[in-house]
Amino acid sequence: MEETVNTSPRQSPRLTQIAPFDKEQMDFGAALLEAVDGTKIRRLEWEDKDVYLTFHEEKLMIFLTEDKKLHPLIVSLGDAVGEDWVIVK
Repeated sequence: MEETVNTSPRQSPRLTQIAPFDKEQMDFGAALLEAVDGTKIRRLEWEDKDVYLTFHEEKLMIFLTEDKKLHPLIVSLGDAVGEDWVIVK
């Protein structure tokens, strides 16, 4: 695993580039900053690839595929310390 440092003042320096996924992964703090800017984020660990987090009406929300709706999110400790957050394209 090759580690790169991001010098942007708004993002965490804990960004990594992971092969074979070739996706920039970040910690929860950096991912949260992306979500605040309107970006959809998710964890690679999550089995359902269509689930993502986003901000909606100033709340962190999770999109669930079961009902295809946004729901308020209570962040688990595992997600808060996870370092496999990625941007959904």
